[in-house]
Amino acid sequence: MSASGEFELLCSQPPHVLLVDDEPRQLELCASVMKLQGFSVKAVSDPRLAAVTMAAQRPDLAILDYDMPFMNGCELAGRLKRAYPALKVILHSGLVEVPKDDTDHIDAFVSKGQGVASLLKSISELLPGKYRDSTKLPARAG
Repeated sequence: MSASGEFELLCSQPPHVLLVDDEPRQLELCASVMKLQGFSVKAVSDPRLAAVTMAAQRPDLAILDYDMPFMNGCELAGRLKRAYPALKVILHSGLVEVPKDDTDHIDAFVSKGQGVASLLKSISELLPGKYRDSTKLPARAG
């Protein structure tokens, strides 16, 4: 069972997560939460390094900030998805919503204001065989 008691890993090998956020505190916080949940995490603050990291680690999931220098999270998602079509991408942003033109390559959007539980719920929906929201499990017979 996870630290939160609501989510759990479903496989012996932890899912690999790539985090990209140009805000050091946010990057560190998100990386800490993912590690506490049992994920293998690679965190980078420069979106230009994401492709190099992808080639070395091949993550199951990328969690990307939207507003970053050099390219926004949706532009980065497009580049990553073209190279790795099976990659799941969550846009995790301080924005309340993302411009509709930018959503083609993301699988989920979670506003940072929605909190950790919303992010973990989206992860459980995108990685159903590897991670789940155990609050949705039927009660066990006693």
